[in-house]
Amino acid sequence: MSGGSDNPVVRAFTEARDWALRAHSEQLIDAEMLARFSQVESAVPSDLFLGGGPRPLVVGLFGGTGVGKSSMLNRFAGETVARTGVERPTSREVTLYLHTGVALADLPGSLPLDRLQVRRHKNAKWRDVLWLDAPDIDSVEGRNREAALAWLPHIDLLLYVVSPERYRDDAGWRVLAARGGRHAWMFVMNRADESDPAQREDFGRMLAETGFTEPMLFSTSCAEAQSVREAAGDQLAALESAIEDLLRDHGVAELQKLGEAARLDALATLLREASGAVGNTEQWAALRVRWTKEWQVCAADLRAGLDWPIRAISERFAARSYDLKARLLTRAAKVAVPAAAGKAMAGLEQAADEVLGEAAIDAAVSTDTRVSGSGLRSGDPSAVADTTEVVEPLWDEWARRRLETTIDTTELVARRGGLPAESVRAGLESAAEAAPAAVRGRAQETLRAALASPGNLLRRAARRTARFLSGALPAAALAWVGYTVVRGYSEAAAGAAPYLTSDFAVHSVLMVAVAWSFPYALDRLLRPAMEEVAAKALRRGLAEGVEDLGRELQRGFEGTENQAAELAGAAVELALRIDPGAVGSHAKGALARVVSRA
Repeated sequence: MSGGSDNPVVRAFTEARDWALRAHSEQLIDAEMLARFSQVESAVPSDLFLGGGPRPLVVGLFGGTGVGKSSMLNRFAGETVARTGVERPTSREVTLYLHTGVALADLPGSLPLDRLQVRRHKNAKWRDVLWLDAPDIDSVEGRNREAALAWLPHIDLLLYVVSPERYRDDAGWRVLAARGGRHAWMFVMNRADESDPAQREDFGRMLAETGFTEPMLFSTSCAEAQSVREAAGDQLAALESAIEDLLRDHGVAELQKLGEAARLDALATLLREASGAVGNTEQWAALRVRWTKEWQVCAADLRAGLDWPIRAISERFAARSYDLKARLLTRAAKVAVPAAAGKAMAGLEQAADEVLGEAAIDAAVSTDTRVSGSGLRSGDPSAVADTTEVVEPLWDEWARRRLETTIDTTELVARRGGLPAESVRAGLESAAEAAPAAVRGRAQETLRAALASPGNLLRRAARRTARFLSGALPAAALAWVGYTVVRGYSEAAAGAAPYLTSDFAVHSVLMVAVAWSFPYALDRLLRPAMEEVAAKALRRGLAEGVEDLGRELQRGFEGTENQAAELAGAAVELALRIDPGAVGSHAKGALARVVSRA
């Protein structure tokens, strides 16, 4: 289409195609709809000529096989320009007949230029007309039909030629009639010497049904004998006169405006259709409700289905915890053995060392842990807990398939609702990529926090008190024992009292043991089971991770919805801005008779 960005037609087509490219890149319209934007007819007759000044009127002869189009062109030219049906039963090529003073442009590559012949003349009568003889529009050969259709956008005035016996069953007419007001039309019933006046009247009624209330219909005869043509009422001269009058009264520019207006109308219709394919507010709201329900069911299934990996993980913590308890009991048993008769003081010192050692080990296990594939084991107090491998089972193949099923269902609902299902799926799948990190990351955070500070605030405070007492009470008991030993030795040396016996040593050990065992037992009772701590933390992390995933999926869905709403609104706005009247076309007088009202 000629003209720059100031041309409203060019601007409308450019904006519409830019919109279509963006919508397709966002998967809101499919390739078929994008192709339709590319196929919207933007070519005009002026594309055939050089320069931006006045140009000839392009008159095309179209019709079915054997109706005599080439014979008519030869009669217009007054010479043999195109080969007739005797030489060429089926038209396979396009013939252009134009004045030598008319400069053709580089013809568009979309035209079948390999099947084109250009014939020049010097007849001043037709200086302002370019005649085009097209292949048969109803040809059984696809190439012939495609060649005819390729030239249609470049036609100002379409002379549709029929024959008496085939004017009603002409397949080509159905193709051309769909083009409506993109051309001016005149109709010719050729071979009038073989027709009946009733056929001409019937053809006129058929044209009225397709929007031509007062069609320009002419009868012609291409018989060689002048007498035969006259007897048949040949109206070729009247047809030539009508073309000249149309050109004189309205000019080429007005006819092109009519074609441009029709093209703009077709473009606006396509934009509205594309906007419908993107979806309206009500459609998206309905899909949003359905998606929310589907996700709620999916989230519940994920929390329930991933509970068994949580139990398996927490059992690993419990098994390791029992191993620690066994080691502590073994050490405690070794404490009591050295407390034999005759070694009371040595036994007392060994018991104290072992008691303090056990408390230190237990504190290290409860505050600094390292998780591996074999479970929880005591680690270096400076080590940082690594729970990555532990939470790995919290997003497995089953969870992935369950979420994918929800996305599949949503895509199917979108497709059935006439929404761009591919775009909906793409938005959800993009968000779903964060699922493993969202669930495992949250679970890891809650597990690490729980292992670092197991139990609630009150229990942790009570345990700190018990741990303090487990050191303070044995220390106080040892201090009393020491004081008593020093005083007893001093008195015994002075003869004031007997030396301390083994009974005192045994009783002292028992007192220290009781002073240690009571707070130690209390601490053990207050200490939560690692299995329970891990399970509770993992379940909380799973729930939070699923919530995070739900928010991410919702953002993905809303992103697609908002984008669709924006593009749908832009398409409607473009369609509203496209005003066929902006090209200034007005079908009046003779021009009204050659334009379809359909």
